[in-house]
Amino acid sequence: MSLASCPDCGREVSTQARHCVHCGRPWPASRFGVLGAVVVALLAVAVMAGILFMARQRCAARARCEEERALQQFKSQPMSVPAESPKRDY
Repeated sequence: MSLASCPDCGREVSTQARHCVHCGRPWPASRFGVLGAVVVALLAVAVMAGILFMARQRCAARARCEEERALQQFKSQPMSVPAESPKRDY
């Protein structure tokens, strides 16, 4: 628990308090609190997981494209028929 100075009376007040216990000025509560921090952490994890998933899908698509390209190159090459070996008379 930390303390901060009240802007009105100047006395120290807990940062967890909802108002100054000395003069009654409303004290700004934490914007997020514990629940907010958990939500932010979960959102960060979800974003990271989405980025990793998209990168993996892109890599898999790139590999498929390379395989298709190699197959097209293979199909476009003319088939070479082995030449008959000359017959030898012994």
